[in-house]
Order: sequence, then structure tokens, then C-alpha cells
Amino acid sequence: MQMRRTIRLSFEKGDSADSRTVQATMFTGEHHRAAGPFEDMTGNPALTLFLENHLQEMSTRLHANPRYIKNAIRAALRDKALVEKTKVEMAGRSLDGWHVRVTPFRDDPNRARMNGLDTLVYDFTVAAEVPGEIVRLSATAPAADGKFLIDESLSYDPKAP
Repeated sequence: MQMRRTIRLSFEKGDSADSRTVQATMFTGEHHRAAGPFEDMTGNPALTLFLENHLQEMSTRLHANPRYIKNAIRAALRDKALVEKTKVEMAGRSLDGWHVRVTPFRDDPNRARMNGLDTLVYDFTVAAEVPGEIVRLSATAPAADGKFLIDESLSYDPKAP
């Protein structure tokens, strides 16, 4: 069964023409997490929220140092990301976008101790014409049996209330 959690962002004008203050509501009920406000943002905090939530869950699951995981993810995004142009279908339109794929733990010297999470893959799809630019963020870690240790995603929904 797939669980659906929602992150809602609301925006207020910031101190400069290009900035804004972003109020975030991250999940509800027992899954609610504190988030924001993010003052004078020029970008979309959804990527940071997604990665920070994922980092917390991974460090708990692996009983690992969150700084080690965060630094490995940061280094992989900086040094090993595969970035390709792509087309994004949104509201009946084909938009130009980018797809970013990174496997932060594939070559990690400690991957044998990662309980299978060395297979973790992040896929990010963005398009400038989409509000907030983020189309979809996903984190998957396929297991040897064909199932997934992790299968999480966050998608922009133009129809969300």
C-alpha cells in the first residue's frame, strides 16, 4: 500500500524582488514534521525538505551517523551526478526540463555495512516553467528480491488544493 503524504508551501513577498518567505506544512497527523519558515528564499525548499526527511529516516534505519550520510550525498550530487535534458509532460504541454540521477553509495567504502542501501538512487526532474521548478523527486533502493528497501517520491501536483 502506498502512503501519500503532502507538503504544502505558501509564499509571501520577500525583502527583495527575487525573494520570498516560504511557509511549509510538511505532512499531517503522526507524520507531521516541523519545517520553515524559510525567509528570503530565491529557490524552492522542497528539495531540502525531501532530502532532510530522507536523511533522517536513513540514519535511523541504518543506525548511522547522519553527517556521514549527508556528506556522501552532497559529494555525490557535486561530483557524480548524471544530468540530462528531458521533456516533461505537464497539463497537456511538453516542457523542456532536466533529469538528475545520482547513486551516492554505489562506490562507498562502507557499502557492505549499509544493509542494502548502497543501491540507493536519487532521481530529480525539474523544469523552469513549472512553479517552483520541481516536477518530481524520488529516492529508490532496489533489493535483491526485486522489492524496494526505499521507494519514496515527491511530485508537483498542479491540481492539489
